[in-house]
Amino acid sequence: MLPVRRNPSENDKRKALPVLVKNFQSLISKELQEAYKATTSNKITEACTLFRSILHSLLLTVVTQASEAEEVMQLVGVCREYILGLSIELSRREVQNDASAEGIKRMLELAA
Repeated sequence: MLPVRRNPSENDKRKALPVLVKNFQSLISKELQEAYKATTSNKITEACTLFRSILHSLLLTVVTQASEAEEVMQLVGVCREYILGLSIELSRREVQNDASAEGIKRMLELAA
């Protein structure tokens, strides 16, 4: 028995490829745009979750050209930077209600 195959005409088990659930273009056109939209609409926790999801999906993304591999590496960097920035903003918002000297100091550190 073979799992669902990407190339159903192939009968050799070693050459049969599994179906790709997500490809690079679908990540860029759908999920990345949703993450950007959540970021601009100030839904920071949702945006952070979406960028993490994209990052996890990139681990299993298959590319066929060297140029796509470069784009995947660039997208990993973009997701990493967005996750870092959004996490800092979430932390800053949590500390924002603390009026103590330590809270103000921490809020200024996170804002910087």
